[in-house]
Amino acid sequence: MRHEGSVLHMALNNVDARFVEARDGRGYGLGGLDLEVADRQRILANAKERDAYVSDDEVRVCDVRFRLLDA
Repeated sequence: MRHEGSVLHMALNNVDARFVEARDGRGYGLGGLDLEVADRQRILANAKERDAYVSDDEVRVCDVRFRLLDA
């Protein structure tokens, strides 16, 4: 584990888990994930059909934010 400022990082096999202070009032628990994606447009189209679209960089499923990063 390592710290970068106030962010705690835990490196796993192919994941860097970051732990940050909750700022959205939800309390403890998983707030969001960063995902490297190969087909952003397909994901966004499906999110729009399911009312999960937030922006071209983010979708929300079961109140969890998924930030889309280019693979």
